[in-house]
Amino acid sequence: MQIALVAFGSLSPGIRCMIIAAFWFSIGSAFTKLAGARLPFMEVVWVRAAFGLVFTLWLLHRAGIRSQGNRRGLLLARGLFGFSAMAMSFYGYMRLPLGEATVLFFLNPVFVAVLAALFLGERLNRDSVLCVLAGLGGALLIAKPPFLFGHGQALDVLGTLAALGGAFMAGCTYILVRKLGATEQPLTQVLYLSGVAFCCSGVPAAATWIWPSGREWLLLLGIGLATQAAQVFMTKGYSLEPAGRASAATYFQIPLAAVWSGLIFGDLPDVWSMLGTLLIVAATMVLGHTRKKSRSEHAEPGFQKS
Repeated sequence: MQIALVAFGSLSPGIRCMIIAAFWFSIGSAFTKLAGARLPFMEVVWVRAAFGLVFTLWLLHRAGIRSQGNRRGLLLARGLFGFSAMAMSFYGYMRLPLGEATVLFFLNPVFVAVLAALFLGERLNRDSVLCVLAGLGGALLIAKPPFLFGHGQALDVLGTLAALGGAFMAGCTYILVRKLGATEQPLTQVLYLSGVAFCCSGVPAAATWIWPSGREWLLLLGIGLATQAAQVFMTKGYSLEPAGRASAATYFQIPLAAVWSGLIFGDLPDVWSMLGTLLIVAATMVLGHTRKKSRSEHAEPGFQKS
C-alpha cells in the first residue's frame, strides 16, 4: 500500500487528477448498476441530470459566466448527443457486467476517428484503419455473438447495443465539443447537456417512476456526487496535461470496473473478454498517438489549434 502511494505521488499533477477522475467515474458506474437493479434507467438519468443542472447553474453564477452561449443550435445538438450517450451507457451498465459495459463504452475514440475523417476532414491513414478494425474486433470478442461463438455465451443483446450506441453518441459529442471549444465555455456546454437530459428524460422517468427506498436515494446521490467529482478532476487534468497523456490515464477506469464487477456483482470476465479488452485498449491508445502525430505533421507553421 505504501509503495502504491509513493508511486502515485511521483506522478505529475495532471495524471494524478485523471486517475482520480477515472476512480470516481468507476464508482458512479457501479452505483448506476446497483440503483438500476430496481429503478428504471430513465429515472436514474433524470436524477443525475437534475443534480448536474443545479450544480452547474451554481458554478456559472459563481463564475459570472453568461449561460446562454453563442452557438445555441450546436449547443443543443451537443446536449442531445450527450444525453443519448448518457442514457444508452446507463442502460448498458444496468444490463451487462460492469467490466464489459465499461470496455464497450471505451470504443468511443474509434468512432471519433471515423467521424473526424468524415466531418472534420482529418485523415484516416492505414494505421488508423487497422486500429478501428482491431477495436471492433475487440468488441466482438467481448459481446460473443452466437453466429461466431455458438449459443449460450453472448452478452445481453439490448445491453450490448446500448453500450455500443452510447460509445457512438459519445463520439458524436466529442466532435461537437471540439467545434464548440473556440467559442463556448466548458461550463456552458455542461449546462446544455444537463438541461437537455433533464427535459428529455423527465416524461419517460415520470411514466415509469418507482419511488426510491432510503438506500436507493443514497445510491442516486452517490451517482451525482461521483460523476460531478469525476468531471471536476477530469477538467483539471486536461488543463494540466497534454491531451494524449491525459486521455491515456482514463484507461485506469477499465481495471477498476473489473474489480468492482468481481467484488460487488460477482461477474468475472472470461478469456475472450480479457482478450477483447486488451485489443480495445491497445487500439485506442495507438489511435490517439497516430492521430496526434498526424495533426502535428500537417499543421502549418504558426498554426494554433483552438
